[in-house]
Amino acid sequence: ATLIVNTVPGTFDNDSDRNNWYAGASLWTAVDGVPGAHIGILAPSRRQENREFDIGRGTDERYSRAMRFWGATGAWDYNWEGGVQHGEFEGLQVRAWYFASDTGYSLRSHAMAPRFGLRFDATSGDRDPNDNELNTFSSLFASTAYSGLAGQIGPANAIDLAPSISFSPWPNVRLNAGVIGFWRVSQADGIYTTSGGLSRTGQN
Repeated sequence: ATLIVNTVPGTFDNDSDRNNWYAGASLWTAVDGVPGAHIGILAPSRRQENREFDIGRGTDERYSRAMRFWGATGAWDYNWEGGVQHGEFEGLQVRAWYFASDTGYSLRSHAMAPRFGLRFDATSGDRDPNDNELNTFSSLFASTAYSGLAGQIGPANAIDLAPSISFSPWPNVRLNAGVIGFWRVSQADGIYTTSGGLSRTGQN
């Protein structure tokens, strides 16, 4: 577990904030009987003040429970993860979910060793801004990796589908090309940035 540190002007006067914390644990192992496969259990949790969702801003405390399955066998490689979140946001019950996957097929014996990949991700959005639940997924710590280097779409209330191909035209050089499409899971919820902030409301 760790406390978030607030940076303040001055020298050696930063202090931890006991109202904003992160804790997590994970456990993983190889899967007997499935060559190259691994399975892991993840349990990250975080409390954040001043967290913004389409229904408003406030204190978000949530607990994630997830499972990851990854590995490679023959020409196939895969990395799949899914989980649920529960907790509380300003008196509302948090009920959210997510699924993320990256699957590839490589032709290593062919020229330039191409790999054909397909990424599919989905994260829940709030179904009804007037009920007693918040269904918007929170990645706890987001990065631009979700929507590429441009980083315009964050991993909340979103579905993405991304086919790709990578190949090596020269030794020690690997090129990758792909396209990606995004959709909202719930039209009642908004569009979020990679940092978790609200980019556009869905309530209009």
